[in-house]
Amino acid sequence: MDYRDQIKTTDVSGNRVKIFPAYVLGRYQRARMVVQVVLIVLFLGLPWLKVNGYPVLMLDIAHRRFFLGGQLFLPQDVPGLFWVFASFALTAALASSLFGKAWCGWGCPQTVFTDFFFRRIERWIDGDWIAQKRWSEGPWTFDRILRHFAKWGIFAMAALVVSHSFLAYFVGVDQLGEWMTRSPIEHPTAFIWMLALVGLFLFDLGWFREQFCLIACPYGRFQSIMIDKQTKAVSYDRSRSNDCVACRKCVNVCPTGIDIRDGLQMECIGCTACIDACDSVMDKLGRARGLVRYESELGLAGKPGPRVPTRTKIYGALLIVALTGLSIRMATHEIFQVDVLRATDSPYQIVDGGSGLGTRRISNHFWAKLYNLSPSDVTVALQFPEELKAQGIELIEQDRSALRLKTGESVTRSFFVIFPDKLLGSRGNLTMDLWTIWEFGASKNERKTVSLKLLGPI
Repeated sequence: MDYRDQIKTTDVSGNRVKIFPAYVLGRYQRARMVVQVVLIVLFLGLPWLKVNGYPVLMLDIAHRRFFLGGQLFLPQDVPGLFWVFASFALTAALASSLFGKAWCGWGCPQTVFTDFFFRRIERWIDGDWIAQKRWSEGPWTFDRILRHFAKWGIFAMAALVVSHSFLAYFVGVDQLGEWMTRSPIEHPTAFIWMLALVGLFLFDLGWFREQFCLIACPYGRFQSIMIDKQTKAVSYDRSRSNDCVACRKCVNVCPTGIDIRDGLQMECIGCTACIDACDSVMDKLGRARGLVRYESELGLAGKPGPRVPTRTKIYGALLIVALTGLSIRMATHEIFQVDVLRATDSPYQIVDGGSGLGTRRISNHFWAKLYNLSPSDVTVALQFPEELKAQGIELIEQDRSALRLKTGESVTRSFFVIFPDKLLGSRGNLTMDLWTIWEFGASKNERKTVSLKLLGPI
């Protein structure tokens, strides 16, 4: 039977063949360990990071609020988040075109948490891969039962940590901390979600593992269209097959159980463990490293293509455009929006009488639409600069009650501007500033200025 006829994790009957990968430490695995530590710190620590008192990243689906970089994005901002999704997609495309399935073996949370936590716990309790296999296939002795319960007990604690950190991205650390210190009866829905997440992570990271990559994850299939003969991937150099001593170390360390000597396969996650395993054997034999290495199909054939393929250049250029668009979007994102429109009635009205500054006063009618996109409730007030008041310009609101806007709430207010006709220019108009004062704290406020054009008789 050819190796392409069935995956290595199932037998001819379709039953699962459990994988017990051997541990290897080499240059790639040391670098991979550093990457894993950084990613774990980011995953566990990111929900705690705040900018201006607001989360760096939080997807509050229940309240339809999304925080990115400490800024709040509401459903109406979703079209603007195109740059976020485009940046992620193009980064994945660029990484795939350069390094094949490196994301699966180096950056995927499934791989990171399985290798860094769960497999380490397993080695600590059960021993190396040979001992793990022996315990798995042996009888249920008291020692095996004790080890089994100890291992899965620690697995459960690790799953609790991962689940709580994952949930914090959707509810925030403040809400999560409140739930953790109160009885589950007070928040049964959240408690059920937490139990479901713990069970899911425990099942996936503790038992399902490589099956998720081989059966459930669509990303590995998607990457197949991103790889061509110029893409570098973990490869076996058949031209040096005489250097292979059939030690099977490359097979023993593979977390998906494949034999890299058969060539690049869908099951390979690009973890590079086989490279380190083979290099260690070559070092002992005094032979050159690189029998298994990162190389493209053209490179293995002695026909290296361009240093940077055209496809990769296009992905890189598009990624730069997406990141630039995202940066501009983040820099120009407004948390308070003010739109002032002239009312659809007469453009102006003449008010009899005056204040000593002119024989007549003119009234203009406007509508102000105020939108609170900040993460907190605000109090809003419309004002004129003091120098305009001194010239006899008045602001009259139809509704004089205090204006309090909740997060994501908008309101439209009607107001009139009354001013002496002597302030009009020769063209019968006057441009002035209207201040919108947003107060969202005891000593914190923000002012937005809107330009108004006042009309009157020529």
